Amino acid sequence: MRWWSSRDETRTVSKTHVRLEPAGDVMLVTDRHSTNGVVVITAGIATRCRAGEPMVAGPGSVVRFGDREMQVRRG
Repeated sequence: MRWWSSRDETRTVSKTHVRLEPAGDVMLVTDRHSTNGVVVITAGIATRCRAGEPMVAGPGSVVRFGDREMQVRRG
């Protein structure tokens, strides 16, 4: 997985906003009780994460947190 950063001038993401945990070919996504929420978009369907409950994001899914987003990819 590749990571990159850019400044969050709008401050929509906190340092403890979301937990991303690789689990085989998927990513476990957990909203850590953030103010602006976390959404997983799979096959065009957006599902808001419930705080503290891991959600599975498979390859091709988009994870949106604050005004940022990332796509889950293999390898």
